[in-house]
Amino acid sequence: MLKIVVAEDEEIIRYGIVTSIQEKDQGEHFEVVAECEDGEEALEKIMKLQPDIIITDIKMPFMDGLTLLEKLNIRESEMFAIILSGHDEFDYARRAIQAGAFDYLLKPIQVKQLMQVLYAIKDKIEENNRKKADLKRLKRIEKESADKVKRNYLRNLIEGRAKEEESISGGLKEGRFYTAGIVNFENIALISAGCDYLEFSELGTKFETTLQKVTRIYPGVTILKDKPWEYAICIETGTKRETDQILENIKS
Repeated sequence: MLKIVVAEDEEIIRYGIVTSIQEKDQGEHFEVVAECEDGEEALEKIMKLQPDIIITDIKMPFMDGLTLLEKLNIRESEMFAIILSGHDEFDYARRAIQAGAFDYLLKPIQVKQLMQVLYAIKDKIEENNRKKADLKRLKRIEKESADKVKRNYLRNLIEGRAKEEESISGGLKEGRFYTAGIVNFENIALISAGCDYLEFSELGTKFETTLQKVTRIYPGVTILKDKPWEYAICIETGTKRETDQILENIKS
């Protein structure tokens, strides 16, 4: 449901716009969330309600429609604006488009024309949402791919099989401090210290939970688990001191 704010100082015109939208759309796509008599009231309610669409008269008390759009920085926002005017002059239309209006409608307002513009805006918003979803999905795929490449490189680095020319594709950054190693929990020899298998498993689970917390707190820590109780760890920081602090947190 797309939210609409209507700003029009003439009550009969404002009423006609609101009732026409309600009657034609039947609440399927649009909802008028506020009606305003002047530009200042419109600005306050728009800032509070963050509507998808603004329908505003070009001439209103206290603040005209063009100034309203400028104050809202409508060009840089995700809101769409329809300017209404009783002046069939090119200069008014030009100024409205320059201010970021999606369309410019002349009074008396034709209901069919108004609804056509509203549905055009709806289609545009849906298209923008699809593009955003596609971009988000692509970024996620790109990140997953980059993480996979980085993890493969780190495994090769830790095992001494990495080549220098692979460092860029592996995600290593020039000027950063890297520490890598392998931790084998079984080699800690807790069993020989008197732990039974259940206690050992519980300690191993706690250790793994600690490592997961570390990766959430420190984005520069990458942990790979390729074998039971064996973890490959790479720490990326700006200084060795930062690395030492992370290692201390893991130990504690």
